[in-house]
Amino acid sequence: MACAILTYFVVMIVGMGFVRIGIWEGLVEFEPLAWLNLALFKGYCIMIYWSHFKCMTSEPGLLPKNYTEKIKYDKLPLGIQSII
Repeated sequence: MACAILTYFVVMIVGMGFVRIGIWEGLVEFEPLAWLNLALFKGYCIMIYWSHFKCMTSEPGLLPKNYTEKIKYDKLPLGIQSII
């Protein structure tokens, strides 16, 4: 729960900083691009909030106990094959 609160707090603080430092003058002067930037940024903030909430409240994926599929090492790039 602390991680969720911290995440939402950070997004909120960054949003306030973006508006106050980044586009405040444009908003006061009613510049269309400033309003477009605000709409896009707030849309991204909503997506961050929604995806984090969905991640916290949904059932995590898991593999069944008898899962037997093997990694096909021959199809991996040579650099990754050497790491594995």
